[in-house]
Amino acid sequence: MTRVVQSVVVALAFGSVAQASVDPVKDYLERFSPLGGGPRFFSDDTLLRLDIDLDGDGQKEVLLSIARNRNGKQGNGWAVYKREKNIFNYVGGITFSESKIFVGALEEVHSHGLVSFWSSGGGEGSLLAYTIENGTVTETKIGELERDENSERMRGQAVFDKYFGEKQVAIHYQAQEIKASEFGPKYNLWVAPLTFSDYLSAPPSEQEAIESRSKQIKDVDRTNGQATPSAGPENSGGSSSTVSAENTLGAKPPFSVGRNILISILLVGVLCGAHFAMRARKMQDGK
Repeated sequence: MTRVVQSVVVALAFGSVAQASVDPVKDYLERFSPLGGGPRFFSDDTLLRLDIDLDGDGQKEVLLSIARNRNGKQGNGWAVYKREKNIFNYVGGITFSESKIFVGALEEVHSHGLVSFWSSGGGEGSLLAYTIENGTVTETKIGELERDENSERMRGQAVFDKYFGEKQVAIHYQAQEIKASEFGPKYNLWVAPLTFSDYLSAPPSEQEAIESRSKQIKDVDRTNGQATPSAGPENSGGSSSTVSAENTLGAKPPFSVGRNILISILLVGVLCGAHFAMRARKMQDGK
């Protein structure tokens, strides 16, 4: 069974149309949106980066994830960017733990890719292969490890051992870590001036205030407003980056006044035309 992976499973909302970027980190951070709302980034956030050759073409893909963007024991949700010359294209998402993957030739799918073990508990689970097909990340189930109720032995052990057994040299990938205090100022992104755990434990009123501030920043981003670092108390100590929205929020486009006048003139013209038409009809009926 094969299916196209359209998005990272956990807490990563990307647009349906992928865009090319010269900087995959910038593109990822600008498009990252946690499910459930709230600020995108907190002061203790860490960006994880892995450079891995997924398709075996000799050129490494860039995999990015926010450290807290996890699906429990299954690992992090990773956005995959493939390089074409000096341009990076988002090609899909994968969920895995960097300490539990195999990357190399995959006999089952006749391709080069990544294998992850998706645990279902009790030692059982599925072996999932991720490859890049026609510029898109594709997921294929290549094996299943399950316990035989009669013999208590594990079915599918041979395929599992091929990639994760004792004879298979374990491959551990150490992700590069970039703190919010670094990527926030570099990419002019607003970072909430508190940790994620403090946000979760804050009273609802404080959470709403932070979410409101975050929404204002996103609104400025959507309208291409010029966001500049703020020198307010939120940015003290260099632990976070903020942007100022006061000068752009609520501002009307310069053409809005003229557009309203034009609409009013058209409306008056329609009403006058209808009035004269009715008078002409009455005069005709009177004859």
